[in-house]
Amino acid sequence: MLRSNVLLLLVPLLLTPGCANEAAAKVEPAPAAVQVASAKVEARAVPRTVRLPAMLEGAIETDLAAGASGRVLEVRATVGERVKKGDILAKLDTQAVGMAASEAAKQAELARSRRASAARECERASKLFEGGAIAKQEFDRLRDQCATSELDVQAAELRVGQAQKNVIDGIIRSPLDGVINERFVEVGEFVRADSSVVRLVTNDRLRLAMEAPESIAPAARVGTEVVFTVTAYPDRSWRTKIDRGGVSVRKQSRDVVIEAPIDNADGALLPGMFGMVELTVGSEELPTIPATALVKRAGKTRVFVIEAGHANERSVFVGPEVEGGRVAIRKGLTLDDSVVTAPPEELQNGQAVE
Repeated sequence: MLRSNVLLLLVPLLLTPGCANEAAAKVEPAPAAVQVASAKVEARAVPRTVRLPAMLEGAIETDLAAGASGRVLEVRATVGERVKKGDILAKLDTQAVGMAASEAAKQAELARSRRASAARECERASKLFEGGAIAKQEFDRLRDQCATSELDVQAAELRVGQAQKNVIDGIIRSPLDGVINERFVEVGEFVRADSSVVRLVTNDRLRLAMEAPESIAPAARVGTEVVFTVTAYPDRSWRTKIDRGGVSVRKQSRDVVIEAPIDNADGALLPGMFGMVELTVGSEELPTIPATALVKRAGKTRVFVIEAGHANERSVFVGPEVEGGRVAIRKGLTLDDSVVTAPPEELQNGQAVE
């Protein structure tokens, strides 16, 4: 019994050195200190901006009317398709108006024939009147007939022109360069002259409509620069200048509508998109750091702040850019902080730096 107890006591002693060596093998050495450049946070005067909701509209948006009546034979317009001025969008059945145009042309030919006959009668009556062969009353009647025949010709030719226009209007063409935003008709439908066929918008030139509160309306003057962003393109922004200022404050919302043009040559933006506008309304002092200190990680903007010889990662809210390649920080840093100016990719949170 005593021997067994002695053996049990010796087992842990025999195992202890091996376990200690295994535990020591699992301990990883601390990462080596990384050499980095740093810069102090500096306060600078930066533009004070407000963010306003805004919506994009086509510089031109129009519902194109048919311009003629008839059954739709063909529709070439496809939503999203870019069209040029003069492109055919739809065709109507113009058989009836074509027949009317032919009839009007015959009526005009008949009116011209009657005019020629009346002109000969007037010329003959003039000679007879000068010779005293007919009374003045008869001469005046024939002369009035000549004038009436001329008016009949003019009216008939106008009817020909209208009938021919109806035939031409049966082929519906785009009046401008733009994009088909919506289509309202299908083959087989009957349309009237005022029926909408498609909605056309221009998307190479857009209008930015903003709603500015009454309190900042004075800052939203014509010529003021604004920066526009949309969620679809988080890394892009568009700069433009206000060209239409608010002329009155709306009673219900107590704001003014202001507009600015947007160049959309690459077609990235779409009419109807919502976004945010940054409008400068004054200036303020904010902490600033070199723009190279910013790091994008996990969808957030971060910087490495040097604290007690270590680089600690910190999320920040970025403000406007300032001169000298610096950027303002609205939240996340104080003037007592120092940041790594160009963090290497291998730099880890909490790693020693020198």
